[in-house]
Amino acid sequence: MGRINYRLFFLFTLICTIVTFFSFNSAFSRDAGTLGNDFVRNTLADMYNIVRFPTHTLFPRFFRRPLPFALGLVINSALYGFVMERIIYLILTLFSKKEDR
Repeated sequence: MGRINYRLFFLFTLICTIVTFFSFNSAFSRDAGTLGNDFVRNTLADMYNIVRFPTHTLFPRFFRRPLPFALGLVINSALYGFVMERIIYLILTLFSKKEDR
């Protein structure tokens, strides 16, 4: 496992955090009955079940209060940012090895 590219990690974490924010707002609007039929917002609301994994799905008892709930979403975003950075690293490593042949 190589060194972490912190720029990519922070970029992907920021992107995941933004998606999580809009996804949470869309899911909240759907629960309140004010979402409407907008395709993008409904897709974001559906995506909330994905972005809240793994913390809120595996440990729901710990994330019932507002501060731990928000912290869990930040942890998920950082985890997804890390996974995406590692995937990009793996892809770049595989392509650089093929060029060396």
